Amino acid sequence: MNVMALCSGIGGIELGLRLAEPTARTVCYVEREAFPVAVALARIRDGHLDDAPIWSDVKTFDGKPWRGVVDCITGGYPCQPFSVAGHQQGADDPRNLWPDIKRIIGEVQPRLCFFENVANHLRIGFESVWRDLSDLGYQVEAGLFTAAELGGPHRRQRLFILGDATQHRSQGRGTGRRQSPHPSTATPLPGCSGADSALWPPTRDDAGGWDKVRQSGAGLEPAIRRVVDGVPHRVDRISALGNAVVPAVAAKAWRQLREEAVSGSR
Repeated sequence: MNVMALCSGIGGIELGLRLAEPTARTVCYVEREAFPVAVALARIRDGHLDDAPIWSDVKTFDGKPWRGVVDCITGGYPCQPFSVAGHQQGADDPRNLWPDIKRIIGEVQPRLCFFENVANHLRIGFESVWRDLSDLGYQVEAGLFTAAELGGPHRRQRLFILGDATQHRSQGRGTGRRQSPHPSTATPLPGCSGADSALWPPTRDDAGGWDKVRQSGAGLEPAIRRVVDGVPHRVDRISALGNAVVPAVAAKAWRQLREEAVSGSR
């Protein structure tokens, strides 16, 4: 399954998709922020992300040459137009990139789409996304998922949206099935359970857990005078992580929404 990653950031969705679909391979990234691009390049070099070209701007990206090549488009398009932390201007926000995402979907015509955004997107802008995907021929499934469902020490609730055109195109249908999105229920994900101690850091109040981390020689503080001297690129790192997707949660969302799409098409 060839994947095109729009607004790819540091590759969280793509890592999650690889967990859920071992045959998935990213063949194209589109990301304009310099620091996430640098992180993605480093992860490509060390083999954690697939080696593929990186384009710099969704607004100018031409998807037409990729038609027939790409099976799935992913994307965590900017949340600022919809987030409770912003002005919630939706379509009127100049940072709203959904119209460009929609254009690229129409140019590429993949059989699958998989997107992520903040939970408040359900209140602002989601109806347009749902309608656009349906009009493009996709059966749409959506749900709210959290890191806490998989044992994470933080909630991090996110909306995941799946568009599946497989059944509709094979049956000659013109539009997708429309229904109200619903919060998901927790389902096990092999290898990504809360019992996997390597997956999550200790919780804030787990003093014993942090003692074990400190004793493991993780190097959380410099040896000289034991004074923390700061983290390189701290602001950029926080921004990249804040915009990123937890891969295990993306994998769970993909599997569950795909199952719902298949069962709903019968």
